[in-house]
Amino acid sequence: MKIASRFPIKANASLLVLLIIGHLLVLVTGLTYLSTLSAMLLVLVVTGFSFSNSYSQYLKVTQNSDDLCWSGENWLVHDDDLQGNICYLELLDTSWITAEFSLLKFDNTSEQFAWLFTRNSLGERLYSELCYLTRLNLKRNTVDDS
Repeated sequence: MKIASRFPIKANASLLVLLIIGHLLVLVTGLTYLSTLSAMLLVLVVTGFSFSNSYSQYLKVTQNSDDLCWSGENWLVHDDDLQGNICYLELLDTSWITAEFSLLKFDNTSEQFAWLFTRNSLGERLYSELCYLTRLNLKRNTVDDS
C-alpha cells in the first residue's frame, strides 16, 4: 500500500492545560461561593466526573497507535493489533476545519473515530495539505451523494 501523505496524531498540550484550568476554575469558584457542605460536595463530585469524562474524550481525539494516512484515494490507519491490518476510513461531513485546528471525524464499518490536528502541531505545510485533502474529499462525498 502506497501512502501519499501521513498526518501524525499528537497530544495537544495547550488543549490539556485549558481543560485542567477550566475545571479548576469551576471547582475553586464553586467551593468559594457555596456555604453548605453538601453543595460543596456536589460541586466536587460533578467537577470530578466532568473532568474524567473530558479527559477521556481528550485522549480519544489526540492519541492513536498510528498516523492518519491518505493513500491518494482513501483515508486509513493501521489497526491497533500486532498484525498491522489496514483500517479504511470514510470522512464524515460533521468534521470541523478551521484556520488553526481541524477535528476530523471518520467512520468505518465497526466504529467511529475523531482526531484533532492543529497548525502548530503539524506545521504550516502539512496542516495546509491536510485541510486541502479534507475539503477535497468532503466535496467529492457531497457530489457522490447527490
